Amino acid sequence: MSIPAPVEHAHADSRISYAQNGEDVLLDRLFRGGPGTFMDVGGNHPSIDNNTYFFYLRGWRGVNIEPTPSGHALFREHRPGDLNLAVAISENEGELPFFEVRDDGAMTGLSTLSADVADDHRAAGFEVVEHRIPVRTVASLIEEHGIEPPDLLSIDVENHEGAVIRGIPLATWRPRVLVIEATAPLSEVSSHETWEPTLLEHGYLFAAFNGVNRFYLRGDLRDALGLFETPVNALDHYLRHDVVELSRRADETRDRLERERADRAFEQARFEELRHAWDWGVAQAKHAQAVWENECASFARERVAWADALAFFERGEAGFKEARAGWDFERAVMANTQAEWEQERALWEQERASMAQVRGDWERERAVLQDERAHHHAEIAALQVALRPYQLLDRLRVVQAGYGLARRVKRGLAS
Repeated sequence: MSIPAPVEHAHADSRISYAQNGEDVLLDRLFRGGPGTFMDVGGNHPSIDNNTYFFYLRGWRGVNIEPTPSGHALFREHRPGDLNLAVAISENEGELPFFEVRDDGAMTGLSTLSADVADDHRAAGFEVVEHRIPVRTVASLIEEHGIEPPDLLSIDVENHEGAVIRGIPLATWRPRVLVIEATAPLSEVSSHETWEPTLLEHGYLFAAFNGVNRFYLRGDLRDALGLFETPVNALDHYLRHDVVELSRRADETRDRLERERADRAFEQARFEELRHAWDWGVAQAKHAQAVWENECASFARERVAWADALAFFERGEAGFKEARAGWDFERAVMANTQAEWEQERALWEQERASMAQVRGDWERERAVLQDERAHHHAEIAALQVALRPYQLLDRLRVVQAGYGLARRVKRGLAS
């Protein structure tokens, strides 16, 4: 199986460095954004402090070799276009103890095949978990997967670089550029003296050292050595990924803050509207209560007047009864004389007609009073309907208390 073919990536992020020390920006001086392939031995993480992710975003494809389970899983998730292998690389095939170095359970990029290096990390307070893993040589992987020489070979294996290089058939399989970690882990102590002669013997040219990694060009690229003389600087017009990420998070935080401010302002305005509506509703409820109380007083007065009229009618009816008794008496007295009786009867009929007229007037007054009473009941019912919306705003339950009083008055009237 060969390295996956490069993929055109028209929307790749422009000049953002994902490498630890700007290695990808320095290499891009040579590659100038063109398509290519890579092999990343000991990549650790698919994008953080990674020498090849910059090129992966630009359509490059290659091989990532990371023995830690968590690191390999990340490569499979975020670099699906690559060939991702969960093995360690050395100069011989087999199986070796592997020391996975963790910090509170998190990846550190310090895992190693070196027991001495693992002891140093353990003494520094890191968690070190030892387990055995399969070990391959680059030569065997080339044969198994049909891997062609890549444009870029990156090696970062925590003081095991010499063994990796000795397992590469550099006489026949010749990457264009090699980037190799050249200091002991977490130190400035150089570690290239044991393996650099092998590269020089195979015609590779030292190009640059950036304090962490050393760069080597294939002999036929001698003319490109000048591109590596000047360290990565502002004129390379790039940004570090961590700076871009922090800026993105700052923008997100600022946007979220602005949204929260806008939401708060909207809620404040809404609260003011509701408060004004509440104040208006309370004022309307008080006004309605005053109107209702006036109507109740007016109704009470009208009820008294109606009671007075009823008493007057009852007194008239009693007088009528008394007059009729007197008529009966007179009729008995006048029984002896028919003419006198007829005369008295005519007088009585006149009085009766007069009383009927009085009673008719009283009945009309009573009908008017009943109509007014029905009219007042209708007005009270309409007022109760009008007051219902304010009950939603009346947390003091003023309107509800008014309704209760109105119902008690109404029941009293009905009784």
